[in-house]
Amino acid sequence: MNGCPKCGGPFPCLDHAHAGSAQARGFTTGVLAAVSLLLAAGCGPDQQHGTVTGKEYLPAQTTWQSVPVTKSVCTLAGGARKSRSCHTVTAGSRQERRTTPECWELEIDNTSTVCVSERTWHRIRAGSHY
Repeated sequence: MNGCPKCGGPFPCLDHAHAGSAQARGFTTGVLAAVSLLLAAGCGPDQQHGTVTGKEYLPAQTTWQSVPVTKSVCTLAGGARKSRSCHTVTAGSRQERRTTPECWELEIDNTSTVCVSERTWHRIRAGSHY
């Protein structure tokens, strides 16, 4: 089928009743998967481009950070008309794990960095355009 039978636009047209068909759902799922792969590969709209001025491999890292734990403490005050007053206090801390994935980093124009695939990192040389 070359186009939407209702509006003539590209099929599957997601604006009409057949949007719930298996073919339309398959198309939508395929598009979403392709967009996800492009973004995961670093090909999103925020991708930096320019002259490669440096390269560095940053291994995956796990660090621990102490995060304060708080609780609310409330008190009642007053005679017949009791009022409640609450405030937050620190009640210790807990350790939070922070993980950073490995990064095959390219420095672009001495101003920004971007993580790329290992294959791209090995292929690109300093002075090349990325």
